[in-house]
Amino acid sequence: MSLPSSRIGPFVVGRQIGRGGVGVVHAALPQPRLVGPEERLSGQPPAAAPEVALKLLPADLAQDRDFRSRFAREARTLARLDSPHVLPVRAYGEEGGRLYLASDLVPDGDLERMLRTHGTPPVDLALRLVSQAALGLADAHDAGLVHGGVKPANVMLRRVDEEFQACLTDFGTAHGAAGPLQPGNARWAAPELHTGAEPSVASDLYSLGCVLWTALTGSAPYDAPTEFQLASAHLGSAPRQLAGGSPLVLELNRVLTKVLDKDPSRRYASARQLADALARARSLAGAREAPLVPAPPVGGPPVVVPVPSRPRRWRSALVGVAALVLGIVGTLAIVEGDAVGTAPAALSGGDREDEPVLNSEARAVTSIADGFVDVLLVDQENARCIAGRWVEEMGLGRLIAAGFLDPDLGYRDHDLEAVDPAIKQSLEQATQVCLS
Repeated sequence: MSLPSSRIGPFVVGRQIGRGGVGVVHAALPQPRLVGPEERLSGQPPAAAPEVALKLLPADLAQDRDFRSRFAREARTLARLDSPHVLPVRAYGEEGGRLYLASDLVPDGDLERMLRTHGTPPVDLALRLVSQAALGLADAHDAGLVHGGVKPANVMLRRVDEEFQACLTDFGTAHGAAGPLQPGNARWAAPELHTGAEPSVASDLYSLGCVLWTALTGSAPYDAPTEFQLASAHLGSAPRQLAGGSPLVLELNRVLTKVLDKDPSRRYASARQLADALARARSLAGAREAPLVPAPPVGGPPVVVPVPSRPRRWRSALVGVAALVLGIVGTLAIVEGDAVGTAPAALSGGDREDEPVLNSEARAVTSIADGFVDVLLVDQENARCIAGRWVEEMGLGRLIAAGFLDPDLGYRDHDLEAVDPAIKQSLEQATQVCLS
Protein backbone atom coordinates (compact mmCIF):
# COMPACT_ATOMS: atom_id res chain seq x y z
CA MET A 1 0.00 0.00 0.00
CA SER A 2 1.48 3.34 -1.01
CA LEU A 3 1.03 6.30 1.29
CA PRO A 4 -0.56 9.41 -0.22
CA SER A 5 1.12 11.52 2.42
CA SER A 6 3.55 11.24 5.33
CA ARG A 7 0.72 12.48 7.54
CA ILE A 8 -2.52 10.65 8.28
CA GLY A 9 -4.94 12.42 10.58
CA PRO A 10 -2.99 13.73 13.56
CA PHE A 11 -0.05 11.38 12.95
CA VAL A 12 3.28 11.49 11.14
CA VAL A 13 3.60 8.10 9.45
CA GLY A 14 6.85 6.20 9.86
CA ARG A 15 8.18 2.76 9.01
CA GLN A 16 5.97 -0.17 8.07
CA ILE A 17 5.93 -2.72 10.89
CA GLY A 18 3.32 -5.22 9.76
CA ARG A 19 0.84 -6.33 7.12
CA GLY A 20 -2.31 -8.34 7.75
CA GLY A 21 -5.24 -9.70 5.79
CA VAL A 22 -6.88 -6.27 6.02
CA GLY A 23 -4.53 -3.32 6.02
CA VAL A 24 -0.95 -2.29 6.72
CA VAL A 25 0.47 -1.20 10.07
CA HIS A 26 2.99 1.63 10.43
CA ALA A 27 4.76 3.10 13.39
CA ALA A 28 3.63 6.72 13.75
CA LEU A 29 4.07 9.72 15.96
CA PRO A 30 1.51 12.36 16.90
CA GLN A 31 2.21 15.60 15.07
CA PRO A 32 4.36 17.94 17.16
CA ARG A 33 2.28 20.42 19.08
CA LEU A 34 3.03 24.08 19.53
CA VAL A 35 4.93 24.92 22.69
CA GLY A 36 3.21 27.51 24.89
CA PRO A 37 5.00 30.50 26.44
CA GLU A 38 4.98 28.96 29.92
CA GLU A 39 6.82 25.87 28.64
CA ARG A 40 9.34 28.05 26.77
CA LEU A 41 10.03 30.08 29.90
CA SER A 42 10.48 26.92 32.00
CA GLY A 43 13.40 25.83 29.86
CA GLN A 44 12.14 22.22 29.97
CA PRO A 45 11.55 20.55 26.60
CA PRO A 46 8.03 19.14 26.13
CA ALA A 47 7.67 15.42 26.81
CA ALA A 48 8.06 13.31 23.70
CA ALA A 49 4.80 11.66 22.58
CA PRO A 50 4.99 7.85 22.42
CA GLU A 51 4.87 6.05 19.10
CA VAL A 52 1.65 4.35 18.12
CA ALA A 53 0.79 1.49 15.80
CA LEU A 54 -1.22 3.05 12.99
CA LYS A 55 -3.33 0.65 10.94
CA LEU A 56 -4.33 1.90 7.51
CA LEU A 57 -7.20 0.06 5.86
CA PRO A 58 -7.64 -0.41 2.11
CA ALA A 59 -9.32 2.53 0.39
CA ASP A 60 -12.20 0.42 -0.90
CA LEU A 61 -13.37 -0.35 2.64
CA ALA A 62 -14.03 3.36 3.24
CA GLN A 63 -16.54 3.18 0.38
CA ASP A 64 -18.53 0.41 2.02
CA ARG A 65 -21.24 2.03 4.12
CA ASP A 66 -21.87 -0.98 6.34
CA PHE A 67 -18.19 -1.48 7.04
CA ARG A 68 -17.66 2.21 7.79
CA SER A 69 -20.52 2.16 10.25
CA ARG A 70 -19.26 -0.98 11.99
CA PHE A 71 -15.69 0.33 12.03
CA ALA A 72 -16.71 3.58 13.74
CA ARG A 73 -18.99 1.82 16.22
CA GLU A 74 -16.37 -0.76 17.24
CA ALA A 75 -13.57 1.82 17.37
CA ARG A 76 -15.62 3.97 19.76
CA THR A 77 -16.28 0.95 21.96
CA LEU A 78 -12.61 -0.02 21.97
CA ALA A 79 -11.59 3.52 22.85
CA ARG A 80 -13.81 3.32 25.93
CA LEU A 81 -12.87 -0.24 26.88
CA ASP A 82 -10.64 -0.44 29.94
CA SER A 83 -9.07 -3.90 29.94
CA PRO A 84 -5.47 -4.84 30.76
CA HIS A 85 -5.66 -7.56 28.12
CA VAL A 86 -6.99 -5.56 25.16
CA LEU A 87 -4.68 -3.15 23.38
CA PRO A 88 -6.26 0.30 23.84
CA VAL A 89 -7.32 2.39 20.85
CA ARG A 90 -5.91 5.93 20.98
CA ALA A 91 -7.47 7.44 17.86
CA TYR A 92 -9.43 6.57 14.74
CA GLY A 93 -10.86 8.35 11.76
CA GLU A 94 -10.65 8.91 8.01
CA GLU A 95 -8.11 10.83 5.98
CA GLY A 96 -8.03 11.14 2.22
CA GLY A 97 -10.62 8.40 1.74
CA ARG A 98 -8.73 5.96 3.97
CA LEU A 99 -9.79 4.69 7.38
CA TYR A 100 -7.17 4.53 10.11
CA LEU A 101 -6.94 3.32 13.69
CA ALA A 102 -4.13 4.00 16.17
CA SER A 103 -3.31 1.84 19.20
CA ASP A 104 -0.38 1.46 21.57
CA LEU A 105 2.82 0.28 19.92
CA VAL A 106 4.07 -2.85 21.70
CA PRO A 107 7.82 -3.23 21.03
CA ASP A 108 8.07 -6.72 22.54
CA GLY A 109 6.27 -8.41 19.63
CA ASP A 110 3.44 -10.92 19.37
CA LEU A 111 2.96 -14.57 20.25
CA GLU A 112 3.51 -15.78 16.68
CA ARG A 113 6.87 -14.03 16.45
CA MET A 114 7.95 -15.23 19.89
CA LEU A 115 7.07 -18.84 19.03
CA ARG A 116 8.95 -18.59 15.76
CA THR A 117 12.00 -17.05 17.42
CA HIS A 118 12.12 -18.80 20.78
CA GLY A 119 10.09 -22.00 20.38
CA THR A 120 7.36 -23.15 22.72
CA PRO A 121 7.35 -21.44 26.14
CA PRO A 122 7.18 -23.30 29.47
CA VAL A 123 3.73 -24.81 29.95
CA ASP A 124 2.88 -22.54 32.88
CA LEU A 125 3.73 -19.44 30.86
CA ALA A 126 1.79 -20.64 27.81
CA LEU A 127 -1.32 -21.24 29.92
CA ARG A 128 -0.99 -17.88 31.65
CA LEU A 129 -0.71 -15.96 28.37
CA VAL A 130 -3.66 -17.72 26.72
CA SER A 131 -5.70 -17.27 29.90
CA GLN A 132 -4.98 -13.53 29.79
CA ALA A 133 -6.05 -13.45 26.14
CA ALA A 134 -9.28 -15.19 27.19
CA LEU A 135 -9.86 -12.48 29.82
CA GLY A 136 -9.33 -9.84 27.13
CA LEU A 137 -11.90 -11.58 24.94
CA ALA A 138 -14.30 -11.73 27.89
CA ASP A 139 -13.99 -7.98 28.47
CA ALA A 140 -14.55 -7.28 24.78
CA HIS A 141 -17.50 -9.67 24.53
CA ASP A 142 -19.06 -8.05 27.59
CA ALA A 143 -18.82 -4.72 25.75
CA GLY A 144 -20.58 -6.20 22.72
CA LEU A 145 -17.50 -6.72 20.55
CA VAL A 146 -16.57 -9.84 18.59
CA HIS A 147 -13.01 -10.14 17.35
CA GLY A 148 -13.44 -12.39 14.31
CA GLY A 149 -9.73 -12.98 13.70
CA VAL A 150 -8.08 -14.33 16.86
CA LYS A 151 -4.67 -15.82 16.03
CA PRO A 152 -1.16 -15.82 17.55
CA ALA A 153 -0.16 -12.71 15.60
CA ASN A 154 -2.99 -10.79 17.30
CA VAL A 155 -1.85 -11.74 20.81
CA MET A 156 0.64 -9.01 21.68
CA LEU A 157 3.21 -9.63 24.42
CA ARG A 158 4.46 -6.74 26.49
CA ARG A 159 6.73 -6.74 29.48
CA VAL A 160 5.18 -5.70 32.74
CA ASP A 161 7.64 -5.71 35.60
CA GLU A 162 9.44 -9.04 35.21
CA GLU A 163 6.98 -11.02 33.13
CA PHE A 164 5.11 -11.02 29.85
CA GLN A 165 1.50 -9.89 29.68
CA ALA A 166 -0.79 -10.83 26.78
CA CYS A 167 -3.19 -8.36 25.21
CA LEU A 168 -5.38 -8.74 22.13
CA THR A 169 -5.27 -6.40 19.18
CA ASP A 170 -6.89 -6.02 15.76
CA PHE A 171 -10.48 -5.88 16.97
CA GLY A 172 -12.92 -4.52 14.46
CA THR A 173 -10.53 -4.66 11.51
CA ALA A 174 -9.69 -8.37 11.46
CA HIS A 175 -12.22 -9.01 8.68
CA GLY A 176 -13.31 -6.80 5.85
CA ALA A 177 -16.42 -6.18 3.87
CA ALA A 178 -15.86 -9.17 1.60
CA GLY A 179 -16.36 -11.70 4.39
CA PRO A 180 -15.09 -12.94 7.74
CA LEU A 181 -12.32 -15.22 6.50
CA GLN A 182 -9.26 -13.27 5.40
CA PRO A 183 -5.87 -14.60 4.22
CA GLY A 184 -3.83 -15.68 7.20
CA ASN A 185 -6.83 -16.43 9.41
CA ALA A 186 -7.88 -19.81 8.00
CA ARG A 187 -5.62 -21.87 10.27
CA TRP A 188 -7.36 -20.46 13.32
CA ALA A 189 -10.92 -20.02 12.05
CA ALA A 190 -13.87 -21.93 13.49
CA PRO A 191 -15.59 -24.47 11.22
CA GLU A 192 -18.67 -22.29 10.78
CA LEU A 193 -16.55 -19.42 9.44
CA HIS A 194 -15.31 -21.70 6.67
CA THR A 195 -18.91 -22.04 5.49
CA GLY A 196 -19.67 -18.31 5.50
CA ALA A 197 -21.13 -17.75 8.97
CA GLU A 198 -20.57 -14.43 10.71
CA PRO A 199 -18.00 -14.27 13.54
CA SER A 200 -19.46 -14.81 17.00
CA VAL A 201 -18.46 -15.31 20.62
CA ALA A 202 -18.34 -19.05 19.94
CA SER A 203 -16.08 -18.67 16.90
CA ASP A 204 -13.73 -16.42 18.89
CA LEU A 205 -13.45 -19.13 21.54
CA TYR A 206 -12.65 -21.79 18.93
CA SER A 207 -9.93 -19.58 17.47
CA LEU A 208 -8.46 -19.02 20.92
CA GLY A 209 -8.50 -22.80 21.38
CA CYS A 210 -6.34 -23.03 18.25
CA VAL A 211 -4.01 -20.44 19.78
CA LEU A 212 -3.87 -22.53 22.97
CA TRP A 213 -2.83 -25.60 20.99
CA THR A 214 -0.19 -23.59 19.16
CA ALA A 215 1.24 -22.09 22.35
CA LEU A 216 1.53 -25.57 23.88
CA THR A 217 2.91 -27.46 20.87
CA GLY A 218 4.44 -24.86 18.57
CA SER A 219 2.24 -25.62 15.56
CA ALA A 220 -1.33 -24.97 14.42
CA PRO A 221 -3.85 -27.72 15.24
CA TYR A 222 -4.54 -28.32 11.55
CA ASP A 223 -2.41 -27.60 8.53
CA ALA A 224 -2.79 -28.35 4.84
CA PRO A 225 -1.37 -27.17 1.52
CA THR A 226 -4.68 -25.75 0.25
CA GLU A 227 -7.44 -23.69 1.83
CA PHE A 228 -9.99 -26.35 0.86
CA GLN A 229 -8.06 -29.05 2.72
CA LEU A 230 -7.58 -26.75 5.68
CA ALA A 231 -11.30 -25.99 5.81
CA SER A 232 -12.06 -29.72 5.56
CA ALA A 233 -9.81 -30.40 8.55
CA HIS A 234 -11.55 -27.78 10.69
CA LEU A 235 -14.95 -29.06 9.60
CA GLY A 236 -14.34 -32.79 9.89
CA SER A 237 -11.24 -33.69 11.90
CA ALA A 238 -11.53 -34.48 15.59
CA PRO A 239 -10.22 -31.92 18.08
CA ARG A 240 -6.48 -32.34 18.59
CA GLN A 241 -5.26 -33.97 21.79
CA LEU A 242 -2.02 -34.12 23.73
CA ALA A 243 -0.17 -37.38 24.36
CA GLY A 244 0.14 -38.70 27.89
CA GLY A 245 -1.99 -39.40 30.94
CA SER A 246 -0.82 -36.97 33.62
CA PRO A 247 -3.47 -34.94 35.47
CA LEU A 248 -2.35 -31.85 33.56
CA VAL A 249 -2.61 -33.53 30.15
CA LEU A 250 -6.01 -35.03 30.96
CA GLU A 251 -7.32 -31.64 32.04
CA LEU A 252 -5.90 -29.86 28.99
CA ASN A 253 -7.36 -32.49 26.66
CA ARG A 254 -10.71 -31.91 28.31
CA VAL A 255 -10.40 -28.17 27.65
CA LEU A 256 -9.30 -28.72 24.05
CA THR A 257 -12.14 -31.16 23.37
CA LYS A 258 -14.70 -28.62 24.51
CA VAL A 259 -13.27 -25.41 23.05
CA LEU A 260 -12.54 -27.04 19.66
CA ASP A 261 -15.92 -28.73 19.37
CA LYS A 262 -17.33 -28.48 15.84
CA ASP A 263 -20.74 -27.51 17.25
CA PRO A 264 -20.61 -23.88 18.50
CA SER A 265 -23.33 -24.60 21.09
CA ARG A 266 -21.13 -27.20 22.80
CA ARG A 267 -18.16 -24.92 23.36
CA TYR A 268 -17.70 -22.86 26.50
CA ALA A 269 -20.51 -20.40 27.01
CA SER A 270 -18.11 -17.52 27.55
CA ALA A 271 -14.44 -16.58 27.35
CA ARG A 272 -14.44 -16.15 31.12
CA GLN A 273 -15.40 -19.81 31.51
CA LEU A 274 -12.47 -20.73 29.28
CA ALA A 275 -10.15 -18.57 31.40
CA ASP A 276 -11.38 -20.38 34.52
CA ALA A 277 -10.74 -23.75 32.89
CA LEU A 278 -7.21 -22.70 31.97
CA ALA A 279 -6.59 -21.50 35.54
CA ARG A 280 -7.68 -24.92 36.80
CA ALA A 281 -5.35 -26.65 34.36
CA ARG A 282 -2.52 -24.32 35.29
CA SER A 283 -2.86 -25.28 38.95
CA LEU A 284 -1.91 -28.84 37.91
CA ALA A 285 1.24 -27.74 36.08
CA GLY A 286 4.56 -27.98 37.88
CA ALA A 287 7.19 -25.28 37.63
CA ARG A 288 9.35 -27.61 35.55
CA GLU A 289 6.61 -29.35 33.61
CA ALA A 290 7.90 -31.48 30.73
CA PRO A 291 7.14 -30.17 27.22
CA LEU A 292 3.83 -31.38 25.83
CA VAL A 293 3.63 -33.59 22.75
CA PRO A 294 0.67 -33.90 20.33
CA ALA A 295 -1.07 -37.25 20.10
CA PRO A 296 -1.48 -38.60 16.54
CA PRO A 297 -4.61 -37.22 14.83
CA VAL A 298 -7.67 -39.43 15.28
CA GLY A 299 -8.11 -41.67 12.27
CA GLY A 300 -4.81 -40.58 10.75
CA PRO A 301 -1.56 -42.47 10.28
CA PRO A 302 0.92 -42.59 13.17
CA VAL A 303 3.30 -39.67 13.08
CA VAL A 304 6.62 -39.03 14.74
CA VAL A 305 6.39 -35.71 16.55
CA PRO A 306 9.60 -34.14 17.88
CA VAL A 307 9.52 -33.13 21.50
CA PRO A 308 8.95 -29.36 21.57
CA SER A 309 12.02 -27.48 22.62
CA ARG A 310 12.06 -25.11 25.51
CA PRO A 311 14.81 -22.73 24.48
CA ARG A 312 16.48 -20.74 27.19
CA ARG A 313 15.81 -17.68 25.02
CA TRP A 314 12.30 -17.43 26.48
CA ARG A 315 14.03 -16.92 29.81
CA SER A 316 16.53 -14.40 28.48
CA ALA A 317 13.69 -12.48 26.83
CA LEU A 318 12.43 -11.53 30.29
CA VAL A 319 13.95 -9.40 32.99
CA GLY A 320 14.61 -12.17 35.51
CA VAL A 321 14.35 -15.95 35.37
CA ALA A 322 11.92 -16.14 38.26
CA ALA A 323 9.11 -14.74 36.11
CA LEU A 324 9.05 -18.00 34.10
CA VAL A 325 8.74 -20.27 37.13
CA LEU A 326 5.36 -19.21 38.44
CA GLY A 327 3.19 -21.28 40.75
CA ILE A 328 -0.50 -20.67 41.14
CA VAL A 329 -2.49 -22.27 43.91
CA GLY A 330 -6.01 -21.06 44.52
CA THR A 331 -9.66 -21.92 44.58
CA LEU A 332 -10.55 -23.85 41.45
CA ALA A 333 -13.66 -22.53 39.77
CA ILE A 334 -16.17 -24.95 38.31
CA VAL A 335 -16.65 -24.58 34.59
CA GLU A 336 -20.25 -25.02 33.63
CA GLY A 337 -20.73 -28.14 31.56
CA ASP A 338 -23.30 -28.94 28.96
CA ALA A 339 -26.99 -29.03 29.82
CA VAL A 340 -28.19 -32.01 31.83
CA GLY A 341 -29.00 -34.90 29.55
CA THR A 342 -28.01 -38.52 29.19
CA ALA A 343 -24.79 -39.92 30.59
CA PRO A 344 -21.60 -38.52 28.97
CA ALA A 345 -20.38 -39.81 25.64
CA ALA A 346 -17.34 -41.23 27.46
CA LEU A 347 -19.51 -44.08 28.71
CA SER A 348 -19.78 -45.54 25.23
CA GLY A 349 -16.13 -45.13 24.28
CA GLY A 350 -14.23 -48.24 23.25
CA ASP A 351 -10.60 -49.07 23.91
CA ARG A 352 -9.24 -47.15 20.93
CA GLU A 353 -5.71 -45.89 21.32
CA ASP A 354 -6.49 -42.92 19.08
CA GLU A 355 -9.11 -41.59 21.54
CA PRO A 356 -7.02 -40.98 24.68
CA VAL A 357 -9.48 -38.71 26.49
CA LEU A 358 -12.65 -40.66 25.84
CA ASN A 359 -10.95 -43.95 26.62
CA SER A 360 -9.49 -42.59 29.87
CA GLU A 361 -12.82 -41.12 30.94
CA ALA A 362 -14.64 -44.36 30.15
CA ARG A 363 -12.20 -46.37 32.27
CA ALA A 364 -12.44 -43.87 35.12
CA VAL A 365 -16.25 -43.85 35.01
CA THR A 366 -16.34 -47.65 35.12
CA SER A 367 -13.95 -47.74 38.08
CA ILE A 368 -15.81 -45.05 40.02
CA ALA A 369 -19.18 -46.65 39.29
CA ASP A 370 -17.97 -50.00 40.65
CA GLY A 371 -16.94 -48.21 43.84
CA PHE A 372 -20.17 -46.23 44.09
CA VAL A 373 -22.27 -49.41 44.05
CA ASP A 374 -20.86 -50.19 47.51
CA VAL A 375 -20.19 -46.69 48.80
CA LEU A 376 -23.52 -45.10 47.79
CA LEU A 377 -25.55 -48.33 47.93
CA VAL A 378 -27.04 -47.85 44.46
CA ASP A 379 -27.45 -50.19 41.51
CA GLN A 380 -24.94 -50.32 38.67
CA GLU A 381 -27.00 -48.19 36.26
CA ASN A 382 -27.41 -45.34 38.72
CA ALA A 383 -23.79 -45.66 39.80
CA ARG A 384 -22.62 -45.20 36.21
CA CYS A 385 -24.94 -42.23 35.75
CA ILE A 386 -23.56 -40.53 38.88
CA ALA A 387 -19.96 -41.34 38.02
CA GLY A 388 -20.37 -40.14 34.44
CA ARG A 389 -21.79 -36.78 35.42
CA TRP A 390 -19.19 -36.29 38.13
CA VAL A 391 -16.27 -37.04 35.81
CA GLU A 392 -17.75 -34.87 33.05
CA GLU A 393 -18.01 -31.83 35.33
CA MET A 394 -14.87 -32.22 37.45
CA GLY A 395 -12.44 -33.67 34.92
CA LEU A 396 -9.97 -36.48 35.48
CA GLY A 397 -7.07 -34.23 36.38
CA ARG A 398 -8.97 -32.65 39.24
CA LEU A 399 -10.20 -35.98 40.62
CA ILE A 400 -6.69 -37.42 40.50
CA ALA A 401 -5.28 -34.37 42.25
CA ALA A 402 -7.98 -34.62 44.95
CA GLY A 403 -7.16 -38.30 45.58
CA PHE A 404 -10.32 -39.94 44.21
CA LEU A 405 -8.43 -41.62 41.37
CA ASP A 406 -5.00 -43.19 41.32
CA PRO A 407 -2.62 -42.59 38.38
CA ASP A 408 -4.06 -45.69 36.67
CA LEU A 409 -7.59 -44.20 36.99
CA GLY A 410 -8.64 -46.64 39.70
CA TYR A 411 -11.25 -45.33 42.15
CA ARG A 412 -10.18 -44.51 45.70
CA ASP A 413 -12.74 -43.91 48.40
CA HIS A 414 -12.01 -40.51 49.91
CA ASP A 415 -13.33 -38.25 52.65
CA LEU A 416 -15.51 -35.65 50.90
CA GLU A 417 -15.16 -33.28 53.84
CA ALA A 418 -11.41 -33.06 53.29
CA VAL A 419 -11.49 -31.81 49.69
CA ASP A 420 -12.58 -28.74 47.79
CA PRO A 421 -16.29 -28.19 48.62
CA ALA A 422 -17.02 -27.83 44.91
CA ILE A 423 -16.12 -31.50 44.37
CA LYS A 424 -18.53 -32.57 47.09
CA GLN A 425 -21.25 -30.30 45.74
CA SER A 426 -20.79 -31.68 42.22
CA LEU A 427 -21.14 -35.27 43.46
CA GLU A 428 -24.26 -34.38 45.45
CA GLN A 429 -25.83 -32.73 42.40
CA ALA A 430 -24.98 -35.69 40.17
CA THR A 431 -26.49 -38.07 42.72
CA GLN A 432 -29.65 -36.00 42.99
CA VAL A 433 -30.14 -35.84 39.21
CA CYS A 434 -29.49 -39.54 38.61
CA LEU A 435 -31.68 -40.76 41.47
CA SER A 436 -34.59 -38.38 40.87
